Amino acid sequence: RLGAPQRRNALRRWLELQALPMPDQRRMLEIAGPLLQARHDAQPRVQWRGGQVRRHGDLLYAGDGSALPGAMAGHMAGTPAARTWRRLREPRLVLADGTSLELRPDRHGALLGRALPRQVQVAFRGVEGRVTVSASSRRLKKLLHSRDLPPWQRGAVPLIYARGRLLAVGDWWLAPALRAAGGAGRLRLRWRSAGR
Repeated sequence: RLGAPQRRNALRRWLELQALPMPDQRRMLEIAGPLLQARHDAQPRVQWRGGQVRRHGDLLYAGDGSALPGAMAGHMAGTPAARTWRRLREPRLVLADGTSLELRPDRHGALLGRALPRQVQVAFRGVEGRVTVSASSRRLKKLLHSRDLPPWQRGAVPLIYARGRLLAVGDWWLAPALRAAGGAGRLRLRWRSAGR
């Protein structure tokens, strides 16, 4: 709703608060114009040395160009390799982007401990949308889309598999076979950011 000069000033202030270097005038005009006016379903991006701005839906995201919040540089380049998680030996698994997966006993937890294999694979969705372990990407795409997660952040969501079956998506979704109806042996799966 702001006029063009006020819009550029607001963007400059926002980028300053993000501690990013200022883009040159041409790129600032691109952000303030075509990027904001692109179709709602487009994924426009403007990049300059030391920074970038992306739009997803009605929101703008700013980052240093190597990784935006919630995305790892490795995910920008491709799909990282799946990792084995031996959950009984290692109840907390630290991932490459500093986040972690953790299983804790919790009498209100949604996960039935005995239904979860002792060893699982933690994989990631590739930039192109494929999953490294299984071909169940259609339902996964719907789940990630329902969380309104920007496409460039979707590759950072850990996917937990055993024997080619998707068991969990971060701590957002559990396979029905793992859900605890009640009783002992209940666990809570947490996907935590590095700062929490």
